[in-house]
Amino acid sequence: MILPKGSEAIWIDLENQNGEQLLSLLTPYPAEEMKGEELGTGLI
Repeated sequence: MILPKGSEAIWIDLENQNGEQLLSLLTPYPAEEMKGEELGTGLI
């Protein structure tokens, strides 16, 4: 997934506050899939 420059801090902040629910709103992929493939290896 490609995020606009500068959005990483916002993404991490949302994930920390209410992870799966907000991730579901930010991405077309299921939160579980994102955590395993994207968040687990890249953004955080």
